[in-house]
Amino acid sequence: MLEIATHAALAGFIVATPPGLTQLIAFERTLNRSLLAGWVIALGATCAHLIFAILAVAGISLTSTWVPFGKFAALILDNKLLILSFLGFMIMLMGLVYLSKKPSPPKTAAKAGFLIGISIPLMDLANLATHTAAVSTNGLLEYTSVQAALVVISLAIGAHISWAWKLGVIYLGKRQLQKRNVQNFNRVFGFMLIGMSISVFIAVGYMFLTR
Repeated sequence: MLEIATHAALAGFIVATPPGLTQLIAFERTLNRSLLAGWVIALGATCAHLIFAILAVAGISLTSTWVPFGKFAALILDNKLLILSFLGFMIMLMGLVYLSKKPSPPKTAAKAGFLIGISIPLMDLANLATHTAAVSTNGLLEYTSVQAALVVISLAIGAHISWAWKLGVIYLGKRQLQKRNVQNFNRVFGFMLIGMSISVFIAVGYMFLTR
């Protein structure tokens, strides 16, 4: 049981590691509002991970009847350079927009953060394929009810830990910037986005040269 829980928690941590739209929104709210505002979004995203894990554990045969994972995965792999390039361009565009923004007025409320955190991941059906792979890392194809509950909960905990350390780093960075009297966190967020976009473009170039 401990091995199953460990595998699921590690899988959940890895699934939640790549930066996406939900994480960018959480980072921005942590910078411009409060750690609580970012954490509420993370809590919503964790619930989305929980829902996808439940669907994945329910059975690959059940979900694959409605979602053609094979064709979807082939489409993603065949166009991965184009998709990543578009992603990098959009992140850089967002970064340039934030660089030009004036400082946001102080806010502490976590308005609608939970709904944002849960709804954006649920709209991406690719997450279902990702979580199906994640719950299969321990080699089990069938689960007892106890094993299924353990896998789902452990995966969600692992995903939330992945969120927690990133938000913690963002918040600690914010505190250090405040000590240096930095007021415009929109510019900080803009530089962060541009750095991320450059990393994406480097990855695209590497994949293009080594394919």
